Amino acid sequence: MFEVDEYLRMAASNFKTAEAHLRDAEDALHMLRERLENCLELMKKIPHDDLVFGEQVDTSVPDSQPFDIGELHLVGS
Repeated sequence: MFEVDEYLRMAASNFKTAEAHLRDAEDALHMLRERLENCLELMKKIPHDDLVFGEQVDTSVPDSQPFDIGELHLVGS
């Protein structure tokens, strides 16, 4: 009978610990939601012209530009 009581106490303790962790996770998710909503509001305030300009820069400047190895010169020679 002692073992059953001990198991029940351990289960209750684990339940309380799990409940505390779930509350912490819920609080963290609420904070994340608020931060994302604030970010969305800031993004909505960006003028449309700035967004178009950013897209134009992204398309007009290639990530890597090919070069001819013959164009390379040694430094200091």
